[in-house]
Amino acid sequence: MALWLVPALGMLPAITNLLVQALGLPTMGGRLLEWGPYVLGLVSLVGLGRELVALRTPLGLVVDERGPHGVRGSAPIEASWAEIGAVDVVGPHGPKLTISVAGRTPAIVDAHRLGSDPAAVVAVLAFFRDHPDHRHSLTDGITAMQTVTGALRH
Repeated sequence: MALWLVPALGMLPAITNLLVQALGLPTMGGRLLEWGPYVLGLVSLVGLGRELVALRTPLGLVVDERGPHGVRGSAPIEASWAEIGAVDVVGPHGPKLTISVAGRTPAIVDAHRLGSDPAAVVAVLAFFRDHPDHRHSLTDGITAMQTVTGALRH
C-alpha cells in the first residue's frame, strides 16, 4: 500500500494556494483559507518525511549473522544474537512472534509483517541463537533453512 500517497495529497492544497497567490487570482478571504492549506501542507510534509525515514528499516524480519533486524510497520528490531532471549508465538487473535531482547521490552510482530509462519520463524531464531557455529549459513536463505531442517530432523 502506498502510505506516502496521503501525505503527498495533503500538500496539494498548499501548492494550489501558492499557485493562486502567484497568479493573483481572486479568492475568498479569511485566516482559515489563507493559512489552513499551509498548515495541512506542513503536517503532510512531516508525515511524508516520516515515511521516507521508515524506508531505512528493512521490510519484514531479516535474519543474518549479526542477528535479527527490520520489521517495518511494527516495532523495529535491531539486536545481536547475544541480546536475543526467549522467542515464542503468542496471541489470542492470531499468531504473533515475540522476541525477548536484553534490556528492552519484548518485540511483538504480527504474522503478516513477517512474510512467514511465526512458528517457523521461532524455530529458525531459536536454532541460530543456540548454535552460533552454524550462523555462517545465514548468508544464503536456502542453505540456512537446510541447516535448520537438517538439525531438527536429527
